[in-house]
Amino acid sequence: MTRVGKPPAHLRTRRQLRIANISTVISMLILASIVAFGWFHPSIVTRAWLIPLRGGMFLTAMVTLPEHYLCQLGPGTALETTRATVSNRLVRFFFWGTNFHTAHHLVGGIPSHRLAKVHAMMADQCGHMERGYLRWHTRRMWMLASGRHPTAT
Repeated sequence: MTRVGKPPAHLRTRRQLRIANISTVISMLILASIVAFGWFHPSIVTRAWLIPLRGGMFLTAMVTLPEHYLCQLGPGTALETTRATVSNRLVRFFFWGTNFHTAHHLVGGIPSHRLAKVHAMMADQCGHMERGYLRWHTRRMWMLASGRHPTAT
């Protein structure tokens, strides 16, 4: 933790350290509030937090599964081992542009708000592109229902 001991090396300035310390204190207060509230009102915490969390985990799996599934295995470039998915603005917003997964692997340190620009520059070279998450999952279901399941190369 930032509040105890020597700060991490990536916090180089006093301002960065101050922001990290404030964020740590706020996070600790939120966590303590959730634990205390859950102790006294467990049914409210379950309905207001745990049930939506389960739904969010399901949506996360739906978005992250196509990123590498049935792409080339083993050594290879990001163009061969990852999939980019065309998505709507709402999904791009909530999942921080993860649909531009190939661009993320090509330029790992790039901020998420710049992934679309990188994707636009290399989209024609992507080995795996999909037009929507729902379409990808529907195609996988039909593939499994028909008894066909290709393996990754």
